[in-house]
Amino acid sequence: MGAFAAGLSENPDLVQAVQEALVQVREGLGAGAPPDLVLLFVTSSHRSLVPEAAKFVRDGLRPATLLGCAAPSIVGGRREVEGSPGVSLWAGRTGPVRPFHLEVTFTPDGPTITGWPDDMASSSGMLVLADPFSFPTPDFLERLDEDHPGLPLVGGMALVGSAAGDNRLVVDDQVVDEGAVGVLLGPGVQLSIVVSQGCRPVGAPYVVTRAEGGVVYELGGQPPLERLKTLAATMTRAERTLMEGGSTSAW
Repeated sequence: MGAFAAGLSENPDLVQAVQEALVQVREGLGAGAPPDLVLLFVTSSHRSLVPEAAKFVRDGLRPATLLGCAAPSIVGGRREVEGSPGVSLWAGRTGPVRPFHLEVTFTPDGPTITGWPDDMASSSGMLVLADPFSFPTPDFLERLDEDHPGLPLVGGMALVGSAAGDNRLVVDDQVVDEGAVGVLLGPGVQLSIVVSQGCRPVGAPYVVTRAEGGVVYELGGQPPLERLKTLAATMTRAERTLMEGGSTSAW
């Protein structure tokens, strides 16, 4: 218990991408028992091939539990992939976990969520991946807070499409397009939860001196565009490339 590894491939061929990520994970885990939990994430380019990717991972690592989804951007190691093909894997010997698939029935009285796992009180945390078009996240969070206050919850929304049925969620040998999938971590797992913004600060901090609603008109007494022009003049070439929406290996 306690061994973890991650792998990332940007190979446009799904089979090769999964194999490359598997090699990285196996090297990171080393010899030993199969992982208790594997997380699989693929970018939008591979959305239609999620069932194949999941099968390759199950065959290659034999995890006790597999969880995953398609996403607009993925992260592995120190790299992020967005707008191009990518496969990211994370594997860990965490001790036993309990997978689940939450389904929703909509009634005149509101949505009813079924499929809740048993013995949630003994869990050290919950990981959930949900479809935003079919899963009532506010209702889920409200009930979770009422029934299990203080239970750590991590995860996110799987969003690679613009309508119900477009997204793909993986739980073990199932690939579903609605509801939510997740795992309960056992009582022996210690969690350190961080929130990633996908960005980092640059330059000096400024106070918003004039704004209306969500529109900022002044930063430190000057128009935001003027502040950005001044900031750009002090940046490195790699930072300017990122600011302009390009990509660089400087990260």
